[in-house]
Amino acid sequence: MIERVSRLEQKVTCMDSRLGLVEQDLRALGKKMDAHFYWTLTAMAGIVGLLAKGFKWL
Repeated sequence: MIERVSRLEQKVTCMDSRLGLVEQDLRALGKKMDAHFYWTLTAMAGIVGLLAKGFKWL
């Protein structure tokens, strides 16, 4: 019985460390997505501005 409990504890410890790594990766991905989102938003605003000027809406 004690052996089974120790095996379960080892598996839980391994899962805990893996979840920690996944959390780190998700945080890094979120930071990258924020940066790309702002660049895309800026580019789209520029394109819309050029279209408005080209069609003489401004």
